[in-house]
Amino acid sequence: MEKGVNGSEPQEIEFRPVEESDFPTLTAWLAKPHVRRFYQKTPVTLEQVALEYGPFVRGEEPTICHLAISRDAPFAYLQCYRNADYPEWVDIILVNDGISVDLFVGEPAYLHRGFGRAALCGYLLEIAFPYYASETRAYIAHEPLNTAALRCSRAVGFRPLRKFLEGGVEMVLLGSNRLSIEGAALVSLRTRSWLRRERLAFGGHRQVYRKGPAKAQQFYRSQFPSSAKAVGFLPIDAGRSNMPQFPSYWRSTNKSIT
Repeated sequence: MEKGVNGSEPQEIEFRPVEESDFPTLTAWLAKPHVRRFYQKTPVTLEQVALEYGPFVRGEEPTICHLAISRDAPFAYLQCYRNADYPEWVDIILVNDGISVDLFVGEPAYLHRGFGRAALCGYLLEIAFPYYASETRAYIAHEPLNTAALRCSRAVGFRPLRKFLEGGVEMVLLGSNRLSIEGAALVSLRTRSWLRRERLAFGGHRQVYRKGPAKAQQFYRSQFPSSAKAVGFLPIDAGRSNMPQFPSYWRSTNKSIT
């Protein structure tokens, strides 16, 4: 679940298999500057996209591919495959178990809003692992300079394993397992619930703060600790009379917001 791109109430992210009629959309996405930087570095035509992705769509290759959809609008491409089905890939990453997943957010309006993280997590739990039911581990690779993608994958539960070269380009291989990804999804859900409560309470904070630090301190003590405690957050020095403004008031004891 993620907020709609227009800031509306959370909407479910869904997935559907890529169809040949989606190739013009994929071609347009692959030409976007943010996709060209790390995912598709050379220009491609519609014919080249059809040649590359057609075998996946028609089931001629052991790769499955889907579009992520929010509020009936496709915004990202994802694909997954069993590593053992591609021996040349196994030789590169030195891993012969599990599945690998690739993705990119095609629509610029969905960047840096949590949609990539939600799509990756949802795709693994709803599509990839159920499809490859005998596999329990998943892998993903990013360039070291692709810090946004690295943060996204780490937030979903992936951890760096090693660096390798793919076509002369240095890549970082990250790995995870089904249980870790399920755990990350649960933490993310609880954190978003906490943030929603904080945003609702924050309006009251601004009204109370105008009445002076003492009233603001009383408000923090009465409103924030109960919601923060639910996800492992504790107040810093609750006895201070000169309260710092939200959100620096909190520290996390065992997790961070991603």
